[in-house]
Amino acid sequence: KQNKLEKIMEGGVEVVINHLEPYKIKGQPATLILEKEFSIDTEKDDIMKTGLGQLHTFDLDSEGNIYLMDAEPQQNIIFKFDRNGSFMTSFVRKGQGPGESQFPFYFQMSPLDEFVIMDHGKEKLLIFSREGSPKKEMPIEPLSYRFKPLFNGKFLFLEMQFEPPSTDIQLLSLYSPDLKDKKEIQKMKTPNPFTGKQAKATPYMFVWNNSDRNIYVASEESGYEISVFDLEGSLKRKIKKDYRPVEVSEEFKKYVEKAAPENVKKNLYFPRHMPPLQYLFADDEDNLFAMTYETGKRANEHIYDIFNPEGALIARMSLDNYSDLRPMEAKARKKRLYSLREKESGYKELVVYRMIWK
Repeated sequence: KQNKLEKIMEGGVEVVINHLEPYKIKGQPATLILEKEFSIDTEKDDIMKTGLGQLHTFDLDSEGNIYLMDAEPQQNIIFKFDRNGSFMTSFVRKGQGPGESQFPFYFQMSPLDEFVIMDHGKEKLLIFSREGSPKKEMPIEPLSYRFKPLFNGKFLFLEMQFEPPSTDIQLLSLYSPDLKDKKEIQKMKTPNPFTGKQAKATPYMFVWNNSDRNIYVASEESGYEISVFDLEGSLKRKIKKDYRPVEVSEEFKKYVEKAAPENVKKNLYFPRHMPPLQYLFADDEDNLFAMTYETGKRANEHIYDIFNPEGALIARMSLDNYSDLRPMEAKARKKRLYSLREKESGYKELVVYRMIWK
């Protein structure tokens, strides 16, 4: 059975069935080796001199140049490095004036090689050329949390909503290029412990990402099931997988006890197990990487399931893109894997690996 991909149909949608071990598909590489090429390390003197301090997130342009965002900028927000990790320049000043960002929260590169900043001070998307020249601004919803520019010109947004008296809603929506029209992709309701309602102390699973051609979503209600949509928001396929539940660790319980506000702690409870997944990303060939709560051999490493474009589990790997018991961003482009991680010293770095399939 391992050689033959299992598929069923549910409601007219193809469902790919995966088990604990990867399929052995003829002609399909089954092992991914990550060979480190370099890192951009905020603990090193040459990086400190650029002005980059609190590394928050990153993205790439079509030529492989790397753009890093400072979470607490003193002057400039975006720092540009070439594809080999050499610093080039920084731009977009923090401020309230034209061409500045007042409260930069998140950024992404568009398929047109423009970089787009989500500004929660101005409640706008700020769009710049990759040289840092301002191009236009577009208003966004006040509780917008994350976004992704898509190859068809549309935008994928994660928005937070509140349903009185005590329910939070995470809503993933597909917006038109001008942000005037939207289509709901998926949403999840969760209890709000700040209002006195009982809630899990573990994360409620709502993970999503996109590739050049697809949108991937996994939510709490479905277990280990990933829905695959096209860029117009139509459901193409579901990927299901058996998994080994991971028990909630004492480390995680101690973290919550320390981090949760006193008025919230009494409303939290610990289930026996963590959710199946905590992060997703895809490469430019539509191989999908799904981060589980299974741990690797070294500290902060977690096991990823790797699915091919047909939804078959083909391999597993470990990666340490982790900070404060949360996943940090990772991307895969042009046979390279880019991963943010936190070092034992507390400093963050972007590690760049060459991807070797065997």
